[in-house]
Amino acid sequence: MPPTNCDPCSPAIRRTARRFVADLAAEAVLTVVARTEAVLSADDEASPFEVDEALARAWPAVGICPRQEVIWATAGNDPGGVRLRAFDAAGRVLLSRTYRAAVERKGERRV
Repeated sequence: MPPTNCDPCSPAIRRTARRFVADLAAEAVLTVVARTEAVLSADDEASPFEVDEALARAWPAVGICPRQEVIWATAGNDPGGVRLRAFDAAGRVLLSRTYRAAVERKGERRV
């Protein structure tokens, strides 16, 4: 029997999580992140659990994975993307990015 893939995350969600962690490292704030927040549109195919798992797997093994909050927005959120934010222990926003599947603009990345 061939081995099964135990990673329940889609490739797009895994890429999004890795890009967010890489962006945090590039901004030199990765070591002070106390909490992350992901906002998904209820119209998106990704589940909150999938995003939570992808962020946990993307975090560097040498660091402590911060507390994660995944919000499934039912209104007012643009479908087709994931908004990720990182906060320090005092609750200040360290980084906020929206990763989209189709467009790429300043402050936004493609999934």
